[in-house]
Amino acid sequence: MKYPFCTALFSLLLFITTTACADSNFWDRPPNPNGWYGYDESLPDLLNIKGLTYHEARPIIIGAGWSPLQTLKEGTEDFKQGATSGNGPKFWKKGYYELQTCTGSGMAYCAFLFQNKNGDQLRVVTKYEEYEEYSSFAKAVGYRFNP
Repeated sequence: MKYPFCTALFSLLLFITTTACADSNFWDRPPNPNGWYGYDESLPDLLNIKGLTYHEARPIIIGAGWSPLQTLKEGTEDFKQGATSGNGPKFWKKGYYELQTCTGSGMAYCAFLFQNKNGDQLRVVTKYEEYEEYSSFAKAVGYRFNP
């Protein structure tokens, strides 16, 4: 391929354009680092989890009355797209079945879904790579409520 960077950039722009303009359900969209959808960094940190590793934040979320909500099933196309890239396999292996999606490159964003007893949903977004051997962990950067 003569211009791999240009091809990758074009593909990314095409993805962003089609994703932003599509009439898909908000909660089915992947996380976006700019807050276009997925989460909003400007929201107050009501759960006090921003900046914590996901491993630290998860018990706080569960303790606040949110239950992990599994949306992926192994062997499905959704599972292949959401849980087999980036940090996905690491989180799935730990039993974090609330995992919705992980990006395979860049800032390593992942999204996790929880539900409370009223049926409200909470989507938590993390970023950064998980490298336990270097004590580097994904951190909660935001979340969004869906009443």
